[in-house]
Amino acid sequence: MPAGTNRFEWRYVKDTSISVGLDAAFIDNINFPKASSSVASPQFRLEVGAFSDGNVQVKVRGQVSQSYVIQASTDLTDWQPISTNQAVKGVITLIDPDANKYSLRYYRAVAR
Repeated sequence: MPAGTNRFEWRYVKDTSISVGLDAAFIDNINFPKASSSVASPQFRLEVGAFSDGNVQVKVRGQVSQSYVIQASTDLTDWQPISTNQAVKGVITLIDPDANKYSLRYYRAVAR
């Protein structure tokens, strides 16, 4: 497979002469090589701690001067940015002011 963007297409055509079994096709065991990059991806760690008053502290420990977007979600699908900060000394600490509005809240950080 050449480097760059490639298109893969699978087609399924029903055999109308047979009416038993599943009306489906299954594609399994596809392995794509990881893209090589000469730029190292930024490494960081996200720590989340809850306080008894309902507040949540989110801490990003990452690369010095790296910018991070801290995002929150209640369903792991829809992510909303809640803060964008630069890790001046490699650490960002944030208290989520809206944490107590949700019964469940997930957090992630994205390096920019």
